[in-house]
Amino acid sequence: MRSINLTENDCTFVHYVLRMYAKTTPNLDSEDREEIYEVASKFK
Repeated sequence: MRSINLTENDCTFVHYVLRMYAKTTPNLDSEDREEIYEVASKFK
């Protein structure tokens, strides 16, 4: 698997985009949202 280096700004962007995706995507249940939030928290 390839690894890339992200800047602090990149991480902040990914964090907020994932959270926005979880909030605005219809048909996600609460479990799906929680999993997305967990992934997003790794970028903060």
